[in-house]
Amino acid sequence: MDLGCGSGRDIMFLAEEMRAQGVTSWRFYGVDHNKAGMANTIAFAGRRSVHAAYSFVQMDLRKLDAVRSILRKHQNDIKCVFGCRFLHRDLLAVVRDELPVGGVFAWSHFAMPADGRPWTWPHPSKPRDILGRDELVTLFADEFEVLVNVFESDSDHGRPLNQFIAVRRAKRHQTSDKASS
Repeated sequence: MDLGCGSGRDIMFLAEEMRAQGVTSWRFYGVDHNKAGMANTIAFAGRRSVHAAYSFVQMDLRKLDAVRSILRKHQNDIKCVFGCRFLHRDLLAVVRDELPVGGVFAWSHFAMPADGRPWTWPHPSKPRDILGRDELVTLFADEFEVLVNVFESDSDHGRPLNQFIAVRRAKRHQTSDKASS
């Protein structure tokens, strides 16, 4: 499941690679609020020959109850949730809380420079849209095994990116509304 999938490039790449490895039972979901996204990503899936395995979900990812609901509804089906160059901190906490045991969380997003310098690039322009150093490690450390937490520069502008992958190893707590359902 690609959260904030935009044009669908990343989820299509994953679908193609998994198919090339012989994984044919997985479904791939792109989630975005953009109304044009559905037509664009479905057409793109057709051009990439992964249309039979792809679905687009139009959803405002700021509506956390809706996100929580879809993650709970598909607990047994979700293998991986990821995002690229999209940040909504409250959304990350919901994914952390709802991803099933064994589920993979992967995220790639802009992060503050390692040497403590200020952010000098024009985009993203707001500090709230930039990850702090090791922010994802801190958020996911308790119940996830961190597999990758590297920082590299993007190829187009040299902006620092945090590449992060973790797998849920356990759920130690239940949220109150989960216990009542």
